[in-house]
Amino acid sequence: MNILHISGVLKWGGGENHIQNLCFELAQSNPEVNNIILCVDGGQFHQKLTRLKIKFFTARRRRRIDFNFISTIIKLCKQESIDLIHLHDPTAMQLTIIADHFSSLPPFVLSRKISYPIRRNFLTLYKYNYKKIKKYLCVSDETRRTLEVGVKDKSKAITVYHGTRIDNKSDVTPFKLREKLGIAEDIKIVGNIANHYPAKDLFTYVRTINRLINEHGRKDVHFVQIGSPADKTPEIMALVKAYNLEAYVSFLGFTEDASNFIPQFDIGFMSSKLEGIAQFLYECFYHRVPIVTTNAGGAAEIIKQGETGFIADKGDDEALARHLVYVLDHPEESKVITENGNKLLYSQFITPVMAQKTLAVYREIIADETVGSKT
Repeated sequence: MNILHISGVLKWGGGENHIQNLCFELAQSNPEVNNIILCVDGGQFHQKLTRLKIKFFTARRRRRIDFNFISTIIKLCKQESIDLIHLHDPTAMQLTIIADHFSSLPPFVLSRKISYPIRRNFLTLYKYNYKKIKKYLCVSDETRRTLEVGVKDKSKAITVYHGTRIDNKSDVTPFKLREKLGIAEDIKIVGNIANHYPAKDLFTYVRTINRLINEHGRKDVHFVQIGSPADKTPEIMALVKAYNLEAYVSFLGFTEDASNFIPQFDIGFMSSKLEGIAQFLYECFYHRVPIVTTNAGGAAEIIKQGETGFIADKGDDEALARHLVYVLDHPEESKVITENGNKLLYSQFITPVMAQKTLAVYREIIADETVGSKT
């Protein structure tokens, strides 16, 4: 079984982490599955793959529709005798559909990793309902529900939680946050890992910090934000300055193996308005770090209020600040909650479970294609 995974993005994110984890797990459990990755030449995923034992190829993508990338898809399908293509983002989907118009390709599986509605225009609906897409693997039930609004054959959409890989967890970091940032031992570190995309809603993040520091008067915290800057970063920084929060929040930018810093967090905090399910939640479960988050995407499917974490409506900085105050003031209760989250993680949300569910889909599609070709 030869599977081609296609990533069309430049930066490292949850989708690329999913590809890496899926390929690793299948290599361990099912070595008969030959996973091959195609990613953007020179991107962060390319850099990461050079250090991993996963077969990969790269292609140039200097514009959204780059025929170098398209021709590479066609070449690899023939060269590697690909049985099925796993698409991991909308750009990969678009480029592969174009490639299929030039050379008939194997069937597709599309991973859907974020819970925003599909645009109701002709081209978008055409892509998401493309005949070669045999299954949509949605990262949460909420992601599946939003996808189903735009696809005709809803039976193709299934939920496969990504979970997290547990064999490679580490707390090794190039520096200690307290030492690098001069954070005293009696100050609690509230950590966030998110690229500065609109979906992560770092404006609500900053407004929550303002509530906590300037309204609740909590000076016993320091917020650490790890993630790549983007177009809105200057506006985010301007808001920090407007609220006089510079002494209470540090932005570290892109940091290699960012999740290794989570054991140094006293609290994990997310403010997203659009998600599938963020890996950050699973990582906090693993490291037994209490989590405060919004109900973006499938977060409410794993965060049960006061049982496995604390959750507020998207954009509700007032409720998020209250939850942070509660966690700060109830450390013993937080220990129980983090144990609950850790147990839930191991029961349902680890990558071996995800890999086997995904493999079952691969086998079903390839078997159907084989039967169809014989009739």
